[in-house]
Amino acid sequence: MNIRDRSRAFKAGIFLVIILAAAAIILLFVFRIQKVDIKGSQLLNDDQVKEELRFDKAHGNSLLLYLQNRKRDYSDDEKVSNIDVSLISPGHVQVTVVERNIVGGVKYGASCSYFNSNGMIILQTGKSQKDIPLLGGISISAGDPGTRIQADDTDTLDEMISIASIVNDHKLSADEINAAGSGQYTIVIGKVTINLGNSSYMDEKISELASMADKLKSLSGVLHLEYYDGSQDSIVFTRNDIERSTAPAAETESSAETSVSDENGNEEELSPEENGGDAADGGSGEGDSGGDYNSSSDDGVTDADGQEYYDGSEDNGGQEYYDDAGDEYNGDEGEENY
Repeated sequence: MNIRDRSRAFKAGIFLVIILAAAAIILLFVFRIQKVDIKGSQLLNDDQVKEELRFDKAHGNSLLLYLQNRKRDYSDDEKVSNIDVSLISPGHVQVTVVERNIVGGVKYGASCSYFNSNGMIILQTGKSQKDIPLLGGISISAGDPGTRIQADDTDTLDEMISIASIVNDHKLSADEINAAGSGQYTIVIGKVTINLGNSSYMDEKISELASMADKLKSLSGVLHLEYYDGSQDSIVFTRNDIERSTAPAAETESSAETSVSDENGNEEELSPEENGGDAADGGSGEGDSGGDYNSSSDDGVTDADGQEYYDGSEDNGGQEYYDDAGDEYNGDEGEENY
């Protein structure tokens, strides 16, 4: 190698050193973290989020922090499903936390343990979490955060966790989810107990419940979804102050049957044929059990679509009927819409 070639190699080396030095300066000083915004974190405080992101290993450098968390897998994390790190500017880091949803809780003494869809405890607190149902009906034990809630009846517990997850998926607010024995389950919302029956068609039951939840807020009684499979046109609701009533299945166009009770308290499903013709005709008829259900033209109520219902003023049981829009016609109180 002659002198000219050596000189060129030397100059190239010097230039490379300058480039590396400049890159180091930029990396150390330009990307130094000066501001951190953390959003979406409710269960974790800021220090815990920084611990999850391994801030100490980034040595205060925003670019290193971004690179080490860019493809991080949180599938095994008990509290967090994802943490996104983005650079607003070289010195400004934005952290967006996606925490695992709380779907239910277990209360013991003055403390509550709240768990995710896997039954893993992610929060222990003495303060009740709004709109999160508490499990009941079986003995459940809860350990420390990061551990799973336990019960001797593991099958029932797993089913209750599944119900809590479905309730959460439908954004339904509930107070309690209870095991009622023999594989039966109930949900409590305010003053209404919803009988779910067994675990079959549970998604359809919860979906139907969510669609009519607003109508239940002012009521007190029992909603019967034990045998609901998504195909029914009516649902029986037993009020605490009225012997028996009926509510509509959501998003149906017509009700083929109406549930009523005769004077002896026997429940009947009356179709127009069994009732002596269409109810709008003001006729009378007998159900299979022999209980009479009489109506007169004075009882007819016509909605905006021209459909006729009966306000139940001649019904000794004080029946309530709901049209498909959710309008209630109450035999004891007259017409009431909600």
